[in-house]
This record gives sequence, structure tokens and C-alpha cells, in this order.
Amino acid sequence: MRSRQGAGTFIAAMPQDDLLRAFAHLSEERQTLRDIFELRFLLEPPLAALAARRATPEDLARLEAALAAQARHLRAGESGVAADEAFHAALAEATHNRALRRLGAALMDVLAPCRNPHLQTPARVQLSLESHTRILDAVRAGDAKAAYQAMADHITRVDRLLFGLAEDALAGLLPAEERGAVYDQAH
Repeated sequence: MRSRQGAGTFIAAMPQDDLLRAFAHLSEERQTLRDIFELRFLLEPPLAALAARRATPEDLARLEAALAAQARHLRAGESGVAADEAFHAALAEATHNRALRRLGAALMDVLAPCRNPHLQTPARVQLSLESHTRILDAVRAGDAKAAYQAMADHITRVDRLLFGLAEDALAGLLPAEERGAVYDQAH
């Protein structure tokens, strides 16, 4: 696209191969984001439930610090990606499960595409902060079921629209009754 002052915006000539590569890249990226969404939905709600059962006062302090940093970034008009990552890392730490902590660290690398600064709109950052607050409240209360649900809601609300998934996108992942069974197994 080219713009000329006073004349408007025009579509510039682009070789067909370049155009096809651009669309292929978008398609691959969208599929990667959908794959990440599915991965998050399958792993993070049970992780939050376990954190609610095991979090120590020190864990809660780390979660609160990450949430406070995220709020400061939002007020400053920044994305707060690092604070968002710190919150999720602190949640994994609060499980006191070494394998989950390592998986949580590896998950940050996998999540990098959905943490792209271009995807961090003010509305998405605000929604993320609100969701993280609900997760922290549930973990602080030691309510594993509420933590599971708050994380599932977080992923669904914050990421579903971003990834272009339909309202019923989760239906094929894990039926509601099975999600409850996963929660029950974490107890």
C-alpha cells in the first residue's frame, strides 16, 4: 500500500510470489497462535488449581508483586509483557512441583508469539490484569476450583478473540464434565 497526500491510498504492485508468502506466513502464524491457545487451556487451569492448594505466603508475595508491576505498566500505557510473564512464572513456582516449574519456564518461550507487542492492545492488557486479579484472589483463598475456573476464563477471554477462534472453540478440547474431572484429580 502507498499513500499520496491529497490523492489517497493505493495498493502497490506486488509480485504474486511475495503476496503468497505473506498470506502463507499469516496462516502459519494464526495456526501457531491457535496451537498455543489449546496448549494453554490444557495446562494452565490445572496448574492454577495446584498453586491454590500449595501457595505459601512467599509465593503470594511474588504473585502480588507481579500483579502490581502489571498495573503500573498499564497506568503508564505500556504493555507490561514482562510483568505478565512474571505472574505466570510465579504461579508455576507456587505449585512447588519442579516439573511444572520447568514446564512453565519452557512455556514462556512457546508463548512468545502471543506476547508480541503488536498484539498487546490497552483493552487486552486491562482484561489480562483483571483476570490475573481473579486468579490471585482464588489462589490467596486456597480455592483450587475457583483458581482453575479463573485461569480457564482468563485464557478464553484474553486469547480467544485474539486468535480468531469461535465461541465454541473449546468444545473440542475438553468437554465441561472432563474439565471438572481434571480439576477433581488436582485435589
